[in-house]
Amino acid sequence: MCIDNVPKTRLKSLYSDFKVLKELNPEGFAANKRLWSDFLVDKLSKDRVVLESGSKLLQKLKCDDYGVPLSIDVVLNDLVQHGTLVEMGEFRKGPSTILKVVRWPFKLFNQSDSRLKHNEKNYLKPVDYVIMPHLEKRYEQLSNKLDDICSRATTYKDLIFTQSKFWQKLEIGSRWNEVELSIMLVYLERYKLQIVVGGEIVKICNERVAPLDVSGRPDKVTELDKNIVSVETSKENNLLQMENLERQIDKISQHLARSAKEQRSRDVIKTQLRIKQVLQAKLKESCSRYENLALVSLDLDTAAENVNLQKTYQNVHSALKTVNEYSGEIAHLQDLINDISDERAKTQEVSEILAQNSGSIDEIEIDQELESLIKSMHEQDEALEKLKKLEIKDTEPKVECDPESEPPTNKIQVPLPS
Repeated sequence: MCIDNVPKTRLKSLYSDFKVLKELNPEGFAANKRLWSDFLVDKLSKDRVVLESGSKLLQKLKCDDYGVPLSIDVVLNDLVQHGTLVEMGEFRKGPSTILKVVRWPFKLFNQSDSRLKHNEKNYLKPVDYVIMPHLEKRYEQLSNKLDDICSRATTYKDLIFTQSKFWQKLEIGSRWNEVELSIMLVYLERYKLQIVVGGEIVKICNERVAPLDVSGRPDKVTELDKNIVSVETSKENNLLQMENLERQIDKISQHLARSAKEQRSRDVIKTQLRIKQVLQAKLKESCSRYENLALVSLDLDTAAENVNLQKTYQNVHSALKTVNEYSGEIAHLQDLINDISDERAKTQEVSEILAQNSGSIDEIEIDQELESLIKSMHEQDEALEKLKKLEIKDTEPKVECDPESEPPTNKIQVPLPS
């Protein structure tokens, strides 16, 4: 698979041993690395999580005109140094090892060098690399489903699964191969701290569901976790067995009805009846087992709820104890309340004294002023009554007025008493 849309002269440079350009033409060296990096990650390995190196990769990149590229090791080393690619073995060890690879030069950390020293033709080490940007993208695709599982969890057993059940919950299906699934488990456990894995068991253990944990060891899969998975798996298997037996009983019942209708031999009909009876007995046993397992599962839920309730009571007791210690002894509180009452009484007494000493108002003077005001109002009322009794005669001569002067008025001005 040759790089597309590249001039022939540039293609020759890309397939040559361009390590010499590092000193002679640093810009050209960087451009070649960048183009190869984009091609390897974005085009050749599009939507994949693993990049297979070695002779297989060289053959994939082989060009009819120039053969295999001679400097892919430089590109791979650069991608590793920048954290885009991580060797599979280093990836499974966890993020601390990756930091060492990124921080130290390759000459001091030789196990990350992608080139074989003894082979010039097939010069790449046959190792697999995890493509971290693609892995992170896949994690983002399933993170919402993981959050949904956490939000719906009400008991401890809602957090523990077999691996197959875990992927079923995340709705992965058959879209990923086994290698990709194992890589994602490592990523969720060691990089994202969302789960712990023990054999075939997966336990969600992030901070969001920490209050539901009753194992005392959220960092590992415990015997309690294994027992819970065993009960839940047996319960599901029994349910499937019940459904299968019901289908078989329905099928043999149809055969019986057809045999009776066709008047087949008694031996055939009796055989079918015996088979039906055996199936019915098996179904009864399966139902009994399922009932027992369901009760055990409910008991596990109750026990887990009791543990969480006990934790809650302990926390409440601790909180109340802390608050009460902060409040102090009861006798001290009573003394404090009495002191407050005394101080309030003193404040009230001071307020009353200040009210007495403030500028007092002469009540006699107020009464005299009130009498004067009432007398004045009576005099005004009497004057208004006199005005109403005055009458103006129609025979009174009219007065010629200057247009510029004020018009005559019929009103009689009567001075009001002062």
